[in-house]
Amino acid sequence: MKKRLTSLITMCLVFGLGFSSVSAYTPPGLAKKGGLPPGIQKRFIQQEKDTKEYQTTIKDIDTKERRIVIEDGTAILSLFVSNKAKIELNNKSAKFEDIRKNDEVFIKLDKDNTITELKATREKETTYTVEGKLLLISKDQNQVYIYKDNKLLNYQLRSDVIVRINGEKGKIDDLIQGMELKLTIEGDKVKLIEGSKDEETRKLEGKIIAKDDGRKPLIVIQIDNDIKVFYVEEDVNMAEVKVGKEAVIYIQDNKVIDIKMK
Repeated sequence: MKKRLTSLITMCLVFGLGFSSVSAYTPPGLAKKGGLPPGIQKRFIQQEKDTKEYQTTIKDIDTKERRIVIEDGTAILSLFVSNKAKIELNNKSAKFEDIRKNDEVFIKLDKDNTITELKATREKETTYTVEGKLLLISKDQNQVYIYKDNKLLNYQLRSDVIVRINGEKGKIDDLIQGMELKLTIEGDKVKLIEGSKDEETRKLEGKIIAKDDGRKPLIVIQIDNDIKVFYVEEDVNMAEVKVGKEAVIYIQDNKVIDIKMK
């Protein structure tokens, strides 16, 4: 019985030492390959190759969604900027909100095409214009939101932003959803908003009681018991306008655009 137990113990030790030597065995050349089996090593090398770098220009930017648009050959790429991305502007640490359209950038992407590093350069403050339809103006956030090419864009407003509607000075409250806007952006903020809206054409009837064919033509017309004075567009034929005669006039933006004599 003791002999049999001794034999079993001896066999266990032999097998144990055998397994230990197998697990500690290093295949030839493994040390030269960084200590990783060839299959695993190849996968890690491939991941390094999956990291991409670009030197390019930002074609568009969405600060809300943290995305920039660049060109890669004939392709247009919309790339997400990681919240943990390293961002610089002119070699100084910056925030994503500091980056702007038309900035020259060097970017690094991980294997998921997420930007992990973005270095932008800008020689000087740029001024450019953007056109689109007004969606919303947020006074709390001091931002304007517009639609352009089926995309939602938002821009920060300067505290002294100027508003003009149909060429006339206006206010933020005069801007209407859906209105066509032209934004002039200096640096990263809107300094001028130019809006255009179609004025309703009014039709009025009365007697022409005076006219002036000078550099700024105008007419004086009696409508019922009221006397009104209107400037006349230069392309209206004033030669056909007869004082003392009844006429139908068409008004747009408080200016006569057409006159029909009765």
